[in-house]
Amino acid sequence: EGETMLATHLAAGLARLGRRTLLLDCDFRNSRCHQQFDLPAGPGLSEVLCGEAEVADVLHPVPDSDARIITAGQGNAQVIKALNNGKFAALLARLRQDFDYIIVDSAPTPVVSDGLLIGKMSDGVILVVRPKVSKAAEVVAAFEQLAALKIPILGSVVNANLARGSGGYYK
Repeated sequence: EGETMLATHLAAGLARLGRRTLLLDCDFRNSRCHQQFDLPAGPGLSEVLCGEAEVADVLHPVPDSDARIITAGQGNAQVIKALNNGKFAALLARLRQDFDYIIVDSAPTPVVSDGLLIGKMSDGVILVVRPKVSKAAEVVAAFEQLAALKIPILGSVVNANLARGSGGYYK
């Protein structure tokens, strides 16, 4: 639906405004943030959470921006456990001291539970939907799951050029 594109653009935009911004790739199953910037996939957040790397070792500058990025690294079952056992929450608390904004790219909420676990530790979420791709039932389920867990929904983004093929915005 375009979650990674939105996260990368939002992080770069906030950095251009002079905000200390970190892009944190938490999509451990289908990481793509590193591809946007031609960075290696790892080591990254997975390795930090598993005690195999330090934050300083995996913190990269975002090309053509003042933002920073931590890629997802090599996801595994141990990383998912770290989301539950307090390691991720402690890391977020530490990172919040150094950054004004932490933009998190995570797995789609209705697909895997990672997004919900991460959302519970975030200030809020933005849902990204794409017409003719996102299924209405899944979007409703995502809203209901977030509401049930009292995770603030900051908004939603409809990601598509709806005018494509219709002669454009002006007819």
